[in-house]
Amino acid sequence: MFVKINRLCRFRWTVVAAMALLWARCATSNMDNERIQPYSENPSYWQYKGEPVLLLGGSDEDNLFNHPDIPPNGLAAHLDLLVSLGGNYVRNTMSSRDEGNLWPHDRDPETGLYDLDRFGDAYWQRFGDFLEMTRQRSIIVQIEVFDRFDYARDPWDRNPFNPKNNINYTGAILPKRDAVDSRIIEEARGGFATYEGLSYKKEHEVADASKICGIIDTQNDVGCWPKLESASAPKDSDHDGYPIRFAPFYSTRVQDAFWQPILERNRTVTIPHVLRLCEETGMLRDLDRAAGLLDGAKEALIISDETVYKAIESAALELARRPDSALAALSALFFYERRRSVICICKMASGASAGTTRAGENGMRTPSARSSPAVTPASSEIKF
Repeated sequence: MFVKINRLCRFRWTVVAAMALLWARCATSNMDNERIQPYSENPSYWQYKGEPVLLLGGSDEDNLFNHPDIPPNGLAAHLDLLVSLGGNYVRNTMSSRDEGNLWPHDRDPETGLYDLDRFGDAYWQRFGDFLEMTRQRSIIVQIEVFDRFDYARDPWDRNPFNPKNNINYTGAILPKRDAVDSRIIEEARGGFATYEGLSYKKEHEVADASKICGIIDTQNDVGCWPKLESASAPKDSDHDGYPIRFAPFYSTRVQDAFWQPILERNRTVTIPHVLRLCEETGMLRDLDRAAGLLDGAKEALIISDETVYKAIESAALELARRPDSALAALSALFFYERRRSVICICKMASGASAGTTRAGENGMRTPSARSSPAVTPASSEIKF
């Protein structure tokens, strides 16, 4: 009887173990299927939760996790806005360069010095909270571990890796610099850093080919440039010298189940939001300032200028693809009255004088009841 019971118990434990192993494998398989990965049917696309996906997004800060109280209503509201506009992706740098940001290492409150061997819990808690919020909203996060701006200019003065700010590298700061620190610094300054550079050996006539010396200063030091190989070119069927025939975008209609909803959301939600942001953030007023038609300091970042051009292009392409009275009215509201600024900037770029250019001068027509757009709020129609 004892033997039978013992065998029965072993059998039961074997079944339990087998079921646990099967469950673990199924759980792993489900996790693999749900993660972001190249689309199984077309590696040119991404796949998320088993379905093809187009990653689209943006944010007010590139180190979004380190801004839990981002204006106007905090991080959760910021992510909700992204989702409401059709976004599903954010780029997140692990940067700490902004006011109020936390650094990743533990800091002694008395000395103010960081210990690079100890991580700070608050920093990583922020990051964990951010990842959980994005997971709940099915937002894909691109994580960039290193941000060059943290290691230059003002942020470097506060950076934990700056030797003056930590207890780990203090030997490299005078007057505590030792012989090893001095040698490394001198080699870096003089170009004698230890690297087996072929061009350096040839230039300095180094006889011993095995001697390690020099710095990387040509592509020969890293094995020349990579060679790119491709498959056979497509057949040039129409004999025009180019194997692909293009169709005008305005004569193309996208009706598939993947792209059509994305384009529709882009037309009705995303582009109008971007147009409003161009006005609210001062990007369009900066266009007037660039043309000399408005005084005052620049409001938006210098890299924001390209956003205006992209917004204009996006609206124009979408209107050419499909007429939309609401989008046309919004575009005219923001851009039509600034045609003077655009013309002035184009003239300045071409070398023509634009210092005295105003409406009605240099051949430009002053807006009239006939030429200015009239927007009817009730119908959202635009008439010229």
